[in-house]
Amino acid sequence: DYNEPPTKAQLITFWTLNALDVYTTYEGLKRCSNCTEANPLLPNRPELKELILHKAIVSTFFARNSSENYIVAMNVSLTFAVINNYSHF
Repeated sequence: DYNEPPTKAQLITFWTLNALDVYTTYEGLKRCSNCTEANPLLPNRPELKELILHKAIVSTFFARNSSENYIVAMNVSLTFAVINNYSHF
């Protein structure tokens, strides 16, 4: 089964949203002492370097191995994550 690869615009959006997710997660956790990271692959209160390393590894894998439809779904999920994180500022 062939799946169309993501477009350049979808990948730019994907990387932008990942960067925003790192920033809003880090800032949200700094400002909210009761908040924790929901990603089970990360500690409850990850350091900035852990967030960046995680995104660099996991996001690169998905960007290189995903279809257009999967990247669209990831972009929607990341948008909601960024909105949720920002609500803790």
